[in-house]
Amino acid sequence: MGFLGTSNCIALLSEHIATHTAMRLQDPRASNWPSMINGPLFIDRAYNWAKIFFIAEPVNNSPILILMRLGLESSSLLLGALQAGLFPILMKPTTPTHLVLEAVRESSCSLIAVPSGLLLEIVKHGFLPVSQGDDYAILRSPYASVPHLKLGNTPIIGILSSGSTGKPKIIIHTLDRVLHNATLHATSIGLRAEDTVALTLPLNYSAGLVAGLLSTLITGASGIFIDTQKINPRRLLPQLRVSVCMATPATIMSVYDITTLDRARVVTVGGDAINYRLACELIEYCGITTEIYSTYGMTEAGPRISSSTVTREILEYYNAIPLGKPLEGVQFDIRITDTVAGSGELLVSTPTAMYGYLNPSLESSTTQDKPFGTIRTGDIFKVLSDGMVFVGRSGRLIVRGGENIYPAVIESAILKHLDVDDVWVTAEPDELLGHVPKAYVTGNKKIKISYMAKKLRNVLPSSYIPAIWEYAEKLPDHAKK
Repeated sequence: MGFLGTSNCIALLSEHIATHTAMRLQDPRASNWPSMINGPLFIDRAYNWAKIFFIAEPVNNSPILILMRLGLESSSLLLGALQAGLFPILMKPTTPTHLVLEAVRESSCSLIAVPSGLLLEIVKHGFLPVSQGDDYAILRSPYASVPHLKLGNTPIIGILSSGSTGKPKIIIHTLDRVLHNATLHATSIGLRAEDTVALTLPLNYSAGLVAGLLSTLITGASGIFIDTQKINPRRLLPQLRVSVCMATPATIMSVYDITTLDRARVVTVGGDAINYRLACELIEYCGITTEIYSTYGMTEAGPRISSSTVTREILEYYNAIPLGKPLEGVQFDIRITDTVAGSGELLVSTPTAMYGYLNPSLESSTTQDKPFGTIRTGDIFKVLSDGMVFVGRSGRLIVRGGENIYPAVIESAILKHLDVDDVWVTAEPDELLGHVPKAYVTGNKKIKISYMAKKLRNVLPSSYIPAIWEYAEKLPDHAKK
């Protein structure tokens, strides 16, 4: 099914999903589990949400902020918002309230969808309840609402990115391009209607949303929503016949047990480079016929850009996992930055490129030359005679378990909330997560590390809390460069 360039792509998607009578979607956290729903019932749920949204906000492309849980109800809510012509902006469900309020103001949202348990907290800040269910509550924002009409009535979606192009920001994608990317990804890994996909990647990130949920819905495959923060996947998965597993390099071995990996038909790993040792472990634990893919991408690109098969032969030949084959319509170019090493920044031209950033002040020619144009990835690759191998990132960045952490954000919070003279946050190698934040602080007053970490938890996501703290007499000259 072709979505690219169609103005009624949400109607096409809904009609397409409604034909998947054999599809089985299940959510172990739902009150009625282990019952399942098929495509038509999923669309019915989405239409019920759409009716609520039509009444609450009839203006096309009015922004709605959704705290996007990994589950069936949040997925149908998202589809309902798109059916109602709204502009959904997705955020992490555990985002601190003050950051949620800031995002609502900055993006001029008319509505907000939050887990029902947060209803009373959000109401305190002047939001008015519109609808409340067992899982989600819809509230009207007290701030001025401005529809996003730069693209007319073209369906759009906003994803908060912590990618490699700078400070976290809301990226605008047209829905037809997102659906096209999901289709390309499904084709690249050979996803089938007969498959059962373990949906373990967060839906507020593009990989979980596009490569996970939307690829599953478009293909007609069955899906199991597994929130690894709430459910022990290694206890649950062996009881289920999962054929497609997806995760980041940092989580693949902790989320999936050996039995599940051995039985899987397809295993995909993305969000960060797969190191040699992890690749060897995957090859050892996966079944002989299991197809293992290393996927590369970034939110600005849709997100998927390429897929590379992981085999022992490829691993031994390159001593790493190469970039792999670009998806259909994607073109690579290298802007050489190191002629001696033969490496440079990867530039990507793709039919699923973003429109741009929601905040015009964040628009930067260092990321994209024009709306829907060529994207500078910020990733450095070494050019070989028969491929490209990732060697690092051009910017100052910490990649923790596939999530990009920005040191400047942590430094700013520490200087604002802790009594220290100065601070420098850098990456510290970690066997499980790849890298974790490490904070060097200066100051005469010695503060307990436990206190500093506790204080920051009120203002930062848990993944941003430095795992290692060290007092220093003076920060090095190259700090923060």
